[in-house]
Parts: sequence; C-alpha cells; structure tokens
Amino acid sequence: MLFIDPPRLRHILGTGMSAKMWEVTVEHARTCVLDKRMHLYCPPGSQQKSGVVFNIVGQVMGLLSECQYNTIDKLSETEKFYH
Repeated sequence: MLFIDPPRLRHILGTGMSAKMWEVTVEHARTCVLDKRMHLYCPPGSQQKSGVVFNIVGQVMGLLSECQYNTIDKLSETEKFYH
C-alpha cells in the first residue's frame, strides 16, 4: 500500500500513529529485502508489447514499450506522468 496508495495506508493505520512513528515505519519498510520477481501489467489491446513493470510491493520499476524495457530512472518526466 505504501507505493500504491500511501494516504489510504495512513488512514488504515489510524490516527493513533504520530507523524514521527509514520516516518520510522516507512523507513523501516524501505529497508526490507524484497522478492526479486517482477510483474507486468499490460492494458487490454496491447498484445503484451507494452505495459508497466512493477515489483512485489507495487512500486513501478519501468515500462515495456513495443517490447523494449526501460527502467524508471531512464524515463523522462513526461513518460513518468503519462504512464
């Protein structure tokens, strides 16, 4: 939920969690070792030539565009915005 909808996660955890506690929790979550598998979402009609690549926790890792994979750090701000 941290990468998909942080405000919703914050709401789920409740008002009893202080801002400092939230920061510490988020930092801890970012240090966890993740499974290395990647997942691909292809929109209908893309024939699996284009899609969004993300990790096990929903963090976008890159884009597949016409069978060419580009990592998130190699995308322009415009590409990040539209995808």
